[in-house]
Amino acid sequence: MAFFFGFMAILYGYSGYSLGLTNESLAMMLMYFIFGIAGIFAYPAALVMDRLPGYQKDV
Repeated sequence: MAFFFGFMAILYGYSGYSLGLTNESLAMMLMYFIFGIAGIFAYPAALVMDRLPGYQKDV
């Protein structure tokens, strides 16, 4: 899901840039690109943190 949401944020920023929806189109595209990359990398980072010793949940 994180990869999908990150990819969709990048596409949303690109479509906004290509349509010229704001006065600062490049800044908006870069902002959504960075949000998308953060979303894509959030899932693998969460998996790594879950598998590190000492971070196991007591269920």
